Amino acid sequence: MTCPLCNETAALNPRRISTRLGASCNSCGLAFVHPDEHLSAEAERARYEQHNNSREDERYVGFLQNLAEPFESQLRAGANVLDYGSGPEPVLAMLLRESGHTVSIYDPFFADDKNVLQRRYDGIVCCETAEHFREPRGEWKKLAEMLEPGGVLGVMTLLLPSDADVSTWWYAQDPTHVVFYTERTIRWIAEIFDLDILKLSERVIIYRKRKRDSN
Repeated sequence: MTCPLCNETAALNPRRISTRLGASCNSCGLAFVHPDEHLSAEAERARYEQHNNSREDERYVGFLQNLAEPFESQLRAGANVLDYGSGPEPVLAMLLRESGHTVSIYDPFFADDKNVLQRRYDGIVCCETAEHFREPRGEWKKLAEMLEPGGVLGVMTLLLPSDADVSTWWYAQDPTHVVFYTERTIRWIAEIFDLDILKLSERVIIYRKRKRDSN
């Protein structure tokens, strides 16, 4: 077994993640489900189609604002933004458009226009999506590459507490959740992909892409 984020093989601790086989990585801090335990693409999509989120749901909008507000505080007015993993109902994209930003959406199941992945953005939001990454190293690399230098990446995913037992942790019960990040993982990602951490809480991470030194 190999860590899907840092590619480590020797520093892995096999463990149960809910009812599934998986491991935690002593190198980058990631906990992950073994690929053999992943849902089929059809079953995964069916789970997402059960979501019933809408712009009219004030509770859901309030939840999204936990990411939108600190993300927008780091953006210029009228920024060019990508909602990566926008889901069947792209409510976060709607909120950002209402704030005056130009927003593109991408979702492998519901908005699979790969042309949007060929552009660069002032900001990218990835809300309750990173825990679904089957190939997290490639996904994080792609996100970093799509950011303009100085661009902002806002991520919402529940971090695995240092004292949590991932075999019983409630966030790991969802069969579409296959990777789980610790604070160490978030810092590892920043170092590898040339990002600075602007905010790090138990559920919200704001990164800024480092600007290259022109000298």
